[in-house]
Amino acid sequence: MALLRFEYRLARLPLQLVENIAVSHLDEQEPVRLAYEQFLIDCDRAAAYLLDDENAAARAAALERQMAAVRLLIAREQHRTPHAKVIVLDRQRARFNERHRHDRGPDPT
Repeated sequence: MALLRFEYRLARLPLQLVENIAVSHLDEQEPVRLAYEQFLIDCDRAAAYLLDDENAAARAAALERQMAAVRLLIAREQHRTPHAKVIVLDRQRARFNERHRHDRGPDPT
């Protein structure tokens, strides 16, 4: 098992290099980055399970916590966007109604 864990660590070096050089420069919310990081989590989880590799389990858990925070941020932004659009539409509607009342003049009743 120790030899297999060592081989996994060697096999993971190029993946970590890609992460350090290319993927980490992408925005945290970029789909390519999220997919690559999920791939790393899956690899580390498999190594943790199959090879009983505590280091891989710790890496998977740390990356998963980081991704959970990013996903929460994405969800909050997606929730906030429709709410902001409704506020803008309400303001525009109020301005339209005000102008419409002003153009019609006083109410004859």
